Amino acid sequence: MDAATLAEALADEHPQLRTEFDALAAHRDHLAPGPAVVLEDSADIPLIDRLPAAEGFQLRARIRAGDGDLVLANPRPPRGFEEYYADRLGLGRVRWLHPGAGLELSASTLRSDACMRELVERARAGGLHVKPYLASEAVWDLVTALSRAAGAPLPVAGPPPHLCALANDKTWFLPVAARLLGEDSVPPFRVARSERELSQALTDLPARHVAIRVPTSTAGLGLHMVDTSPPPLVTPPTAPLTPDDLPALVIGWLEPVLASPSVHLWIPPLHHGDPTCDGVILQTFSDPLGTRFSGGVTASLPHPVDARLRSHSLALARLLQLLGYVGRCSLDFILVGDHLEDAAMLCVDCNARWGGASVVVSLVRAVHGRAHRPFAFGFLYDDRLKDADLGELISRLGVGPDDLIVYNAGCMEGAGRLDVAVLADSPQQAMGRLRNDIPTLLDKALQ
Repeated sequence: MDAATLAEALADEHPQLRTEFDALAAHRDHLAPGPAVVLEDSADIPLIDRLPAAEGFQLRARIRAGDGDLVLANPRPPRGFEEYYADRLGLGRVRWLHPGAGLELSASTLRSDACMRELVERARAGGLHVKPYLASEAVWDLVTALSRAAGAPLPVAGPPPHLCALANDKTWFLPVAARLLGEDSVPPFRVARSERELSQALTDLPARHVAIRVPTSTAGLGLHMVDTSPPPLVTPPTAPLTPDDLPALVIGWLEPVLASPSVHLWIPPLHHGDPTCDGVILQTFSDPLGTRFSGGVTASLPHPVDARLRSHSLALARLLQLLGYVGRCSLDFILVGDHLEDAAMLCVDCNARWGGASVVVSLVRAVHGRAHRPFAFGFLYDDRLKDADLGELISRLGVGPDDLIVYNAGCMEGAGRLDVAVLADSPQQAMGRLRNDIPTLLDKALQ
């Protein structure tokens, strides 16, 4: 089925898609060149509060902001943070607004008279638009309130809320991908809405390992691996599955997985250009089965494989665009088989938001342009980071932005975590430096 026909069918099946497409057209049809309100509100993602120092990820919005933008975040940046991004990386100066506390950033902003007053004044001056991490209902509530107070709709670089929720729901997206690309474009899966259906799915799916996933979560949260060899053994990376986790997506975990590419897309408003592919990343994982995301590296796939991957991704992006999607999106695939050249290419997830890899892809391009060197990225843990000054730490590391970029320092104080990207002359060299050289340099810098 072609994208236009499927888009019409999906709009018929979900009337709210068509309602939002029409009602929010004024927020979608142009993205102003002026300042942006940039925020990372992830409160609507199930189980996100299980991540250590989850509130600190709000500070990651800084790397999507440019000169003159306003950045919303409840926590304050650590020492040396703004100077690093403004001066060392050349991202320009921003205005920070801190409305309150907690994960619910949009709701905190609505409750802050000072923040709302400043945002409304900027909106009335003209040119202001909103760049959310995730265009959730809470974000749209904030946009609606600002637009009403300013007397004009604020453009939003994000999809309408119902489309955003559907696209982030694997139980909706995988069947849609199969309808567009064919049944063989997705792994075998079932949607379990009861414990009986869950038990049946574990029996039916033809795989040694089966994954049970909370369908709207992220970063491996709510993912439970089951060894179906009698008796079935559940080995959860997170808390045990409960009835509250249903409905769940149950996926046959196909093996051997040769690579897990993630394709990073930008989807402009309909009639304002075609979706574009900004890069392909090979995801890395810290466990043999590939359930715990640990970073990624610039892909170097055979040309026919890369071309097919981009073609499938752009077809899915076009479908989302026809439904009213705007903004960043990434699609995760697995390549299964004995050889990359003839491996099965299966779509496993849609990240209808910015994500852990897309923020890095965007930042490296912002600092070094489109013709940047290959890079690898991941995160380092060290309790000594909790008391570190970011500026001093960067100086002691002795590595400049041509070779090393810190893309998330928001979790230093709360979790002793530092997220870095390492650039080198090849993906293999970048990954080697990330795994071997940078931890040694960090240890010396913290002494």
